[in-house]
Amino acid sequence: MANVRHGESLAASLERRLDRESSRRRPDGDRILTLRVLYLAARVGGEPSRHVDTLADTLRARRDSRADRLTQASTALASIRLLTWLPIVCAVWMIADDPDVRYVLLATPIGWTCIFLGVAFNVTGRRWTARLVVRA
Repeated sequence: MANVRHGESLAASLERRLDRESSRRRPDGDRILTLRVLYLAARVGGEPSRHVDTLADTLRARRDSRADRLTQASTALASIRLLTWLPIVCAVWMIADDPDVRYVLLATPIGWTCIFLGVAFNVTGRRWTARLVVRA
């Protein structure tokens, strides 16, 4: 923006800055949106306050949307933790409480297969769901 002080137009300076921001490795969407709105306002004209007010409303809506997604992701991760520990706690409780369940699960091949498959499905489901939530 120092170029504006040296006689360059605001639109040209904003366009150059927008190109630089867009070519960054991880561009900031809000910053690029702001630069685009300011560039269009400088290029096309009109009431600057109206453009800036609309931009501010849009940025607030985007911020609120990000906060909602973060809240939903946190809730999903808490549910994942509960749903993966609950079957393990129930299995331990049933093994400790009932000798028949203890015998079948710990003394027979089918019981060990059930334990192995239960733990494998539990770990796989936890990792898969956590990966989906992190991507969102």
